[in-house]
Amino acid sequence: MESFLDKVDGAIQARVRAEVAAQSGHGYTPPEPHGAAPYANPPQKQRQGDGTIPIALGSLGIGVPLTAIAVTQAGPAGLFLAWAGIVVVNVAAAFGRRRR
Repeated sequence: MESFLDKVDGAIQARVRAEVAAQSGHGYTPPEPHGAAPYANPPQKQRQGDGTIPIALGSLGIGVPLTAIAVTQAGPAGLFLAWAGIVVVNVAAAFGRRRR
């Protein structure tokens, strides 16, 4: 049992070192622990989201109550102003993502 845990611990340490090296841009390749097989599935670099989904859901979540408030308080002009603001925020977010 002890040797199994040592092998698992060594494999975890090797993967962590490889991931840290990959993220920091160093070409370090960790040595394989004694008796360990090479990675069947090497760790993949996770793709970072661009924030599209949270902005869309946030716009819808804010848009529904904002529509109700705007229509009851200011009528069609309030409705137009509320949704124009939401559109401006989404367009600004889209241009911000485009520049990256």
